[in-house]
Amino acid sequence: MKRKNIDQVAVALVDMQDFFLEKIPQDRRCNLISEQQKVVEFCMGNNAPIFSVEYAGRGELTGGLKDAVKGYQNFKV
Repeated sequence: MKRKNIDQVAVALVDMQDFFLEKIPQDRRCNLISEQQKVVEFCMGNNAPIFSVEYAGRGELTGGLKDAVKGYQNFKV
């Protein structure tokens, strides 16, 4: 696979709302959120866009990720 330049990359956080995450066992959920936080940190360090896809009526982005993107100018819901 050909490697993309970072200026050609964006990340979508999908179904990272507590409503969906609560259906995943606690240990897997913690690991999933931790790994997503690493992706967010990488994007922020490289000014890559981050999008959160949120299902209406199911709450906002989960707390740990919401805190991680707080204030990031290249974040959109």
